[in-house]
Amino acid sequence: MPCRTDGGAILTDRQAYRLAEKFWSLVDHPEPFPRALESPILWALPLAIIMVPRLGLSEAQRWLTQRGISISLTSPDRRVRACLIARAGAGIVFLDGQDPEDERRFSLAHETAHFLLDYLWPRQHALASLGGNIREVLDGRRPPTPQERLGSLFKGAVLGTYTHFMDRTEDGGTVSSAVLRAEDDADRLALELLAPKAVVVQTVTSAISSWRSPESRASTVKVLLDVFGLPADVAQSYAGHIVDGRRGNLSFAEWLGR
Repeated sequence: MPCRTDGGAILTDRQAYRLAEKFWSLVDHPEPFPRALESPILWALPLAIIMVPRLGLSEAQRWLTQRGISISLTSPDRRVRACLIARAGAGIVFLDGQDPEDERRFSLAHETAHFLLDYLWPRQHALASLGGNIREVLDGRRPPTPQERLGSLFKGAVLGTYTHFMDRTEDGGTVSSAVLRAEDDADRLALELLAPKAVVVQTVTSAISSWRSPESRASTVKVLLDVFGLPADVAQSYAGHIVDGRRGNLSFAEWLGR
């Protein structure tokens, strides 16, 4: 399961746009709105999508065990909307099959963003930078040699066994700044995949008199709900980021309180 070891600033709008374009370059053309993402993901990525009623970590563990997949989910059991398992260059996204369509849409985009940002693309970079022999290290079959560790530092490659982002505090909060950053980045890329900021801005601009007008936020929320199919709470937050950005008030990182 994926884990970041890098630090640094949150994913910017420009970076999110470029990464979303990188994903869409793997398929014939972007999906029309509202995007389900299932077909493009299954076409372009080594990623399976599994629906589980009333998904919890124990249900995901049971599914893996029944199929002889020796991965242990060590976090305490709890209900989740989705979770990602990744190993040996491929992954599985579990989704709560009882969630509404808009929630499943965003959950799938979020977990796919984790798969790309925290597993597949770092893995591909390591293989391209350090050669095919490093696959044994990435898959946890042996530790890296001193030469491989040194090479990874010079070439910006992440080595070692990947861990997970599933641990939470008793009140449901993230356990570290690294986990918070990874979740923020996955949200930002997920939004760019489902509702590209430039397209949202263009759509809303045609419907309002000014971005400083009182109706600009409500109009943005409506577009995000009706055109792009986002969940209501996600639409409210994303609308705030877009409207504040058009008014020149806040960067995305400032909007998140970082």
